[in-house]
Amino acid sequence: MGAPIDAAERTTPAPPGARLLAVCARAYPFLSGCASLANHRLLRRLDGAPRATVWARVAGGAVLADLDDYVGRAAWYFGDLDRKISKLFARYVRSGDTVADIGANIGVTALKLAQLVGPHGRVVAFEPHPDTAARLRAAVARSGARQVDVQELALSDAAGTARLARPPGNAGAATLATGSEPYPALTVRTARLDDVAADWPSLRLMKIDVEGAEAAVIEGARQTLARLQPIVIFETNRESGDQLRRRLAALDYEIRGIARSFLRLRTEPAAPGATYHDCIALPREIAGND
Repeated sequence: MGAPIDAAERTTPAPPGARLLAVCARAYPFLSGCASLANHRLLRRLDGAPRATVWARVAGGAVLADLDDYVGRAAWYFGDLDRKISKLFARYVRSGDTVADIGANIGVTALKLAQLVGPHGRVVAFEPHPDTAARLRAAVARSGARQVDVQELALSDAAGTARLARPPGNAGAATLATGSEPYPALTVRTARLDDVAADWPSLRLMKIDVEGAEAAVIEGARQTLARLQPIVIFETNRESGDQLRRRLAALDYEIRGIARSFLRLRTEPAAPGATYHDCIALPREIAGND
């Protein structure tokens, strides 16, 4: 992602080809594949991979998107990053709810959640990178989403600081640094959700997309999960999947894998060893009525 943006003054127009392709892309009917297609080399060849910063229309408003960034391209061409996850939000989030968007990036999911909770609900959007958080705040302001509370924090299992590394061309892949990354890192503040949410009376849902730090987020949210029993939608991979699912199952959750979906959303019981890009953890009471 490019330099920090102050509201809309630094935007640049999308070239005509990118505008035309966006009209066509938004007719894509399927739930899976939006981000991959937006970043496919063929589409990059067709639009010339422009270095433009634009307001991209998404559910609930607009986000400040770079057309050479992975998330920005998905927002511009499809208005979403993952329609399956948006469908799950629509299934479970209600007007007036409080929800947490952990790893909010430029605001695609935060604005969708704001639309669902309505003016009397609350979206707490956690985004630790200062440049990305600035774009998130700009999107919230432009979209009039006053129910979104932007927290410039990385949720983890301890309060303090950590190094955050962000690869060029994919702000959504920013991750807590191990020291081996070939790109720059900066220091960000960390916090436990248990401390941030200590006085919250309710929490309907939390989405976790923190590029490998999901286990630390869950560890720092154990009291909140036990007390408020939110639905949890989380990203996973082959290495972390079983560990994350065991931790949530121990807190009395039923875990389902979110399968690749086309016209109909599909979830399935997450068997040990199975690999899913995303999972949903449902409190037993909700799972029994689902």
